[in-house]
Amino acid sequence: MKINCHLLLFFILTTSVQAKLIKDDNYIIQKKSYSYQAACQFLTKRHSPLIDYASATSLNCMGEVKDIAPFCAYQERMNDHYARAVVSEKSKEVFCISSRRVILKYACDGKEDRFCESSEKGCFFLKEKLAKKLSLKHHSLLDQTLSCYFDQKNGEDIVTEEIKSESKYKNYIHPRQLPKNFKNL
Repeated sequence: MKINCHLLLFFILTTSVQAKLIKDDNYIIQKKSYSYQAACQFLTKRHSPLIDYASATSLNCMGEVKDIAPFCAYQERMNDHYARAVVSEKSKEVFCISSRRVILKYACDGKEDRFCESSEKGCFFLKEKLAKKLSLKHHSLLDQTLSCYFDQKNGEDIVTEEIKSESKYKNYIHPRQLPKNFKNL
């Protein structure tokens, strides 16, 4: 099922990046929903009676703004198609979305835009937020537009080990690297 999702905001990328996502075709195969309460309890390790929407990818749990990506990464740790985590302000739910394919086009904002230093690096950054467990199959940077095509893992990801090993990419936590004492909510 092809769903054209344009619900991603600048908060997904970073607050310092002024460029924008101009295309986000997400071929969703599964969308699991969880309560705000379950996500905050997992992320803060305590009961949070006051929970508010903070952004498309974060919740305000009793005054602590928490990114929900680690919650969904844990919940979907065995799912090879897990792509992204999204917070819905309207339904007051957290969605962990699995996709068969994700196609992104990103409008670069000058030479300082970290997503547009190279197409491989830019797509790697976008993969971490928008196509987590999918493989990068194509990347290009033409006319200040970054294009990335992610698909199911059948074969190798074309992101090189050099890109993955650079220090600024080491903050990525693979779901299998989470501590074993995390409880399944």
